Amino acid sequence: MIKVRATLFSSIAVAAALLAGCVSPKQSPLLVGISDTCSKTKNSVPDYYAESLKLAGHIPAVICKNNDTNALRAIVKKLDLIIFTGGEDINPQRYGKAKSRLCEEINNERDEFDFALMAACLAENKPMLGICRGSQLMNVFFGGTLYQDIPSEYKVPTAAKQCLHRLYPYYGGATNPPLHKIFIERNSRLASVIGVSPLKVNSHHHQGVDQLAPGFKITARAEDGFAEVFEHQSYPAIGIQFHPENTVACKPQTGFDIERQTKIFLEIAKLTGSSKKASSNKTPKKD
Repeated sequence: MIKVRATLFSSIAVAAALLAGCVSPKQSPLLVGISDTCSKTKNSVPDYYAESLKLAGHIPAVICKNNDTNALRAIVKKLDLIIFTGGEDINPQRYGKAKSRLCEEINNERDEFDFALMAACLAENKPMLGICRGSQLMNVFFGGTLYQDIPSEYKVPTAAKQCLHRLYPYYGGATNPPLHKIFIERNSRLASVIGVSPLKVNSHHHQGVDQLAPGFKITARAEDGFAEVFEHQSYPAIGIQFHPENTVACKPQTGFDIERQTKIFLEIAKLTGSSKKASSNKTPKKD
């Protein structure tokens, strides 16, 4: 089972340790919000997200489920960057489709929270990183749509290599082999952080981008052409379909270029397109 921890207290402990001198002297730590998974019984996120940020010298803090717009904006205002985490399928009604029989578990409470939190980020012009479900959420929020089940709906382009996007549930390093490569576009923020060489990644999803939201550009694809990374062209936001936090935190022995995936968190500001220029960007309109 995923080791899940209510991290309100652990985040405080991490922050104290970092501020006590554990941060690399080469960078100032970012205060990074992590979206709550909206469990029915507790506020929590998988350890991997917090651990990958901590290893990169940043300070993780869980944003608890809360649909109070003013409260969310007040929280977001204090953060440098927000990560939207992986999880259940998004309700297809959010992108104007009827629920397919192959659409799996949905969490309407989480959808409501995530959309409210993303709206708060947009209102405060805060950088965003979406991982797996978080990337799908980002695409839907900005006006895109999803495949409800990739194996039955996505048509692999002629001459492309079909690849597997989900082998095991999201449990950890032991069940997290590299399933395929991604091919990275030059002149992308991702390329500026990890280079353009093909990267082997894990994969735990059966849904993903169908119609890409306005304002975004696909900057990495899987071997079968499926969208794996997409970056907003005028706002500091990026969606990543695979799970680098799992690889960085668990450090599997073989198959992954952990150093390059670690750079995703080391240079997370550059990756999202934030740096010090984020506050001067014009906030895009949400379709």
